[in-house]
Order: sequence, then C-alpha cells, then structure tokens
Amino acid sequence: MRKIIAELFSSLDGVVSAPQHRHGPTSTRRWAVAPSSSSPLTAEQVTELKQAPGGDIVVTGSVALVQALIRHGALDQLRLITDPVLLGEGTRLFDGAAPAALRLVDTHTSATGALSATYAVG
Repeated sequence: MRKIIAELFSSLDGVVSAPQHRHGPTSTRRWAVAPSSSSPLTAEQVTELKQAPGGDIVVTGSVALVQALIRHGALDQLRLITDPVLLGEGTRLFDGAAPAALRLVDTHTSATGALSATYAVG
C-alpha cells in the first residue's frame, strides 16, 4: 500500500511555506504539480488513493490538507524541514491540529543549518 507523506518547510517559529518560498538550501527534487480541487478529499477517496498502484504520495505546501490527513489518521509520515530563520507571522502547521503521536525516524542537518526531521505518524 502506498504511503502518504507530508513534506513541509518551516521556520524555527513554526511558520510553514511552500517549497518555492522556503528560506533554506535549494533542493534537487523535481516537483510535480497535481491538479487541485476546492472540495476536500473524502476518507473513501484517500483510501482509494493509498490502495492504487504507484509510488508514495507526497503532499507539499498544503497545511489544511496535512492537518485533515492527520485528523483522519491517514498521514503515514511527516518530513519537516526547519530553516534557521524566524518569520514572526504566517500559517502555522500545528495551529488547530488534532493530537497525534509522532515518532522520530530520521534527521539530517544541511550545511546551511536547516534541519530535516522525518516522523512516523500514529
């Protein structure tokens, strides 16, 4: 079964941003843009996506979607890249988020001081 992985970029004070707006080192990852929808995914649609053939599903830059996936127990992994800056204001990942148990499974520090932490969810 496919995993749903959230990959988000954050400042030290918890403000999240899309990868094209991050403040840390550049990434060599190629970003594929998926079609967007104004209506939220249902639990049935998420289950269908996870059971469909293909690689893992990576969500970037959508705090509302990540919060919904956590709330419904559908997020398998959270990769949080924290840049060594303080932004003061903006969208925060965990404001209003449902309680969830996270287990640290990997860390990496870049040459610029950005910390990448990968957590298993649940």
